[in-house]
Amino acid sequence: MTGDPRISAPSRVRLATDGSILIDSAIPGAAGPRIGLSRLNEEGTVDQRFQPALSQTDDGTARLDAWDVQPDGHVVAAAPIRFVRQRADYCLLRFDADGTNDVAYSEAAMDALYGPAGSRPAAFGCSIGHVTALASGQVLVEGAFPSTGMRQGVVRLNGDGTLDSSYR
Repeated sequence: MTGDPRISAPSRVRLATDGSILIDSAIPGAAGPRIGLSRLNEEGTVDQRFQPALSQTDDGTARLDAWDVQPDGHVVAAAPIRFVRQRADYCLLRFDADGTNDVAYSEAAMDALYGPAGSRPAAFGCSIGHVTALASGQVLVEGAFPSTGMRQGVVRLNGDGTLDSSYR
């Protein structure tokens, strides 16, 4: 290790269907540590093509509250909204294979969990504790979601990010 306090052991490790490994950690790199979510190739090298859109905080770290890999290789992640670079109001995102935000999914998920963008308060807190990808392509999300009528609990999102209303 380099002695840089931002470099840390991963708190979560997931194997993707293509054999790559996803980790949430800070890892060394030529341009400084890569912080947040990284994908390693099968031989352990960092996949530079995977560049998830997570902003760093003032102390140089990025925070993910929860994440998982879907069977099709997408990564669903929960992050505090102030740290997400592409849109300030996303706290549940789905990343494509290159790490870009799947905007249609992310918008549908936010609408399902927190109501349409225009009806959300200017400052609201995202409260997502766990994200679990299912073999069906659906995702279980645990947290507090005002638009679902549940103060706290587990909801299931469909493969397009919409709420599965049949899940009780």
